[in-house]
Amino acid sequence: MNGVSMQLLQIVQEVDSTYLTIRFDTPTLNDTLSTDWFSQLSLKDAQGHIYPLRFEKSIGGRSALFQTRPFTGQENLHLQLNRLLLVDEPQNGSAPGFTLDFGSAPHIGQRLSLDQTLKQGAHQIHIVGVVLESSKEGRPVLAFELVPSAGNIQNALLRCSQPICDQSTGKPSSIESGAVPQPVIELKELPVGHLHVELGLISYAIDGPWSIDWQPPLLTAGLHTQATITVVPTTALSDTPVPAPTTNTSTTTSYLGTLSDEVRALLEKGFQTLYGQAGWIHVVYENEESNMNGALKRTLGET
Repeated sequence: MNGVSMQLLQIVQEVDSTYLTIRFDTPTLNDTLSTDWFSQLSLKDAQGHIYPLRFEKSIGGRSALFQTRPFTGQENLHLQLNRLLLVDEPQNGSAPGFTLDFGSAPHIGQRLSLDQTLKQGAHQIHIVGVVLESSKEGRPVLAFELVPSAGNIQNALLRCSQPICDQSTGKPSSIESGAVPQPVIELKELPVGHLHVELGLISYAIDGPWSIDWQPPLLTAGLHTQATITVVPTTALSDTPVPAPTTNTSTTTSYLGTLSDEVRALLEKGFQTLYGQAGWIHVVYENEESNMNGALKRTLGET
């Protein structure tokens, strides 16, 4: 759906808990999961019993490890996500931007009218103004004014690399109130003259649902069972049943090393399938040589 698929990479079952590795594939390499993307992720059985999912850690930007209560092998489980939050961040050197000019005597309350459209991938924001305000701590901040745009944009950050720029924050949009994102750049002092601003990131939402149905393997009493489940991409719910994934079980003493190794191998395999074609590589190298008196000679180069 919308070029996004959900995959259940691996299940590791222990006597007192179960670990799930879930991955999302997105249309471009720039898209990564938002920090709270799993807020609408749920796991239930056929009787409606809820299996709480506790987030453990992210793996590689598009995968995450979760912990839930143990399975018996008798459940028919349903994993579902209704809305996915993604982040699209420009690569270094490719961020769109513009230049502000506050003149020789900037002051708090000063407003500049703008008509700037910044595009990143399939999304864009339209900035119509910026106001020089004062923070609670008395420091100058740039508060940018945006107008509503298509694409379910949740938040946008602008950044500045000049010495007077401190950090970038922003107020996310609110579907209930109709508010749009408000990017903010905190400054160390009033901006005299020109100030270049560029897009830091855009976060946006995609509506699903995505779902996976499966039955876990039976856990042998007293043993740690590791079940590796084949990648199963899913789309929106429909009358067509999702085929049950195949499983391979083996007994081990600890899941940590094995889980990390196998997930990494699966991710590398998927990456090579999608992006492993021939292409150019840009190499930057640095050599340091010492002469007889101990001085260092530094050589920089590119190929």
